[in-house]
Amino acid sequence: MEATATASMPMSLSPEAGAIRATWEDSEDTSRVWGSIAQQSSDARYVRPDAIPWLLVQTAGVAAGPTGGRHLAKTTFIQRVNTVGGQAPPSGCRTIADVGVRAFVPYSADYVFYRKAHDR
Repeated sequence: MEATATASMPMSLSPEAGAIRATWEDSEDTSRVWGSIAQQSSDARYVRPDAIPWLLVQTAGVAAGPTGGRHLAKTTFIQRVNTVGGQAPPSGCRTIADVGVRAFVPYSADYVFYRKAHDR
């Protein structure tokens, strides 16, 4: 599957009872997919010590783009790998008083989108 998703992984409200989930939108047809973390890894053999964990995200829902775009419609899992950066800042994110504080923390990662093999 060749789909170009936006470079960021925004958090948004999905249709299921207002749950906050990671959401991706295809930059060509604007189809969307959202999901929740199924597994995560900070295994030092793969993940840099200064990087956010690698993730396996299970699809919770999909939506076609406004013109019927369906590039992401058959996605079953999304994998976040090769992460660089993204760790919370050393201050401002550690105590109850910090709840609601926002900080821009840049990171990069590769996202791999999976679907069932017979759905070609």
